[in-house]
Amino acid sequence: MFNVKFIKVPVWALALTLPLGLVAGSLSVPNTFVADTPAVADDVNANFAAVEVAVNDNDMRVSGVVTDLDLVEVDVADHETRVSELENSRVIRTLTKILATDISTDGTISSISFFNLTPGEYYRISGQVALSGGDSASWGVVFKDGSSLIGRSIAAEFSAGPANFVQGINIVYQASGATMSVEAAGVSAPGTQSVVGNGSRNATFITLEHLPNHQLTSQW
Repeated sequence: MFNVKFIKVPVWALALTLPLGLVAGSLSVPNTFVADTPAVADDVNANFAAVEVAVNDNDMRVSGVVTDLDLVEVDVADHETRVSELENSRVIRTLTKILATDISTDGTISSISFFNLTPGEYYRISGQVALSGGDSASWGVVFKDGSSLIGRSIAAEFSAGPANFVQGINIVYQASGATMSVEAAGVSAPGTQSVVGNGSRNATFITLEHLPNHQLTSQW
C-alpha cells in the first residue's frame, strides 16, 4: 500500500518557485523638480502618466502571479485526489464466512454466500469444503456468479460407502452479477451425505477477496 504524506506549503513559498520575470517593474519619471522652481503642468502630468503606466504594468504582473498560484493550487489538489484514488485502489477487501451446521438439503447456503459485489470487478474464492457421507451420485457444493457456474467441489470419486472429503478452494473470477452463491448439490439424494459445518475452520468455510486492478491478458 502507498505511504504518502502531504506537506502544506504556504502560498508565499510557492511564489518563490515562479519565474523571476514576474517581479515588479521599475518606475522612472521623465521630469525632476527643483525647489523654488515653478512646476509646469505638462511636466507634472507627464510624471503622473509615467506612474500610471508603471502601476498598471505591475498590476498586470501581480495578476499573472495570482493566476499562476491559483493554477498551482488546483494542480496540487488534483495530485492529492489522484494519490488518494491510488491508495484506495490498493485496499484489498476480504471476508470469511464459516458454516455453522451441517447442510443435508440441496439449495443455496446463504450463510456462506456473498452479496453486494461489484459487477466487472475480480474476486478470489478460497477456503475449504468438508463433505461427509457417500452415495452413488455426484454431490457436494457448486459456486455460482448469479446463475453461471464458477466452480465446484464434488465428491464424485466416492461412488459407494461412507467417506469424508475435504477440498481446498482457490477460484479467481470476474463478477457479472452482485451475488456469489454457494449451493449444496446432490446432498438430498438417498444416503447420509452432508456439507459439514461446525462453526470452525476445521469444517467448511469460504473466504471472498476483492482483487483490485486485475485484468485479463493474452500475452502468456
